[in-house]
Amino acid sequence: LDFRGLSVGSHDDPAPVETVFCGPETMRPGMVSPCGIIPDSGTTMITGPKEQLLALEKSICSKWDRCRRHSNGMPSSETFRQVLSKCGDWLTTGLGLLEIPSFFIHVQTDVGKLEVFELTAWAWVTEMTAQVKDGSMKKICKPSLGPMEYITRNNGPVWIFGTPLFYEYNVGYDMSTKQISLQKGQCEPCSAGGKPVSMNDAGARCWPR
Repeated sequence: LDFRGLSVGSHDDPAPVETVFCGPETMRPGMVSPCGIIPDSGTTMITGPKEQLLALEKSICSKWDRCRRHSNGMPSSETFRQVLSKCGDWLTTGLGLLEIPSFFIHVQTDVGKLEVFELTAWAWVTEMTAQVKDGSMKKICKPSLGPMEYITRNNGPVWIFGTPLFYEYNVGYDMSTKQISLQKGQCEPCSAGGKPVSMNDAGARCWPR
């Protein structure tokens, strides 16, 4: 997928235009896209370059009230993971994980149209019960985000979007037209005409593989 940036914002709000990384301005001559995405249902995490991953987690912390307060005005990836790990102290049955900002994937189709997809914390945060320092069992949370360096000449840094993407979307592969579709609801086939299609929020969005 032609990855044109990632932004961070509140759940169900319009996606912020300003991206944290992988914006078009980062493209060098001869590149096809600033970054790339490979959806992979066999991978349990979302992985990307360490520098970009740290920037993503810092941005989430800066836009998450709880993390921003805890950071004393200096949001960081480390603070984000510390606050998240102690979710047993603050996780409620109201907003739950949705108090954590979402991140939004900006992808460009083959015809040059920009599409944006939201990934909520529900998809990329794992809740579990573990033994803490005092020996008691407590709920903790961890992000399904990890570092992996995969740099290409034509598509720049490549991110692998594993099962968190599949929790949120139906991901379709059409081998005859070489397209991928992302859809919130029931999966629909890609266009038989061989060109990328872009439908409304109730339908599929497809790109060449």
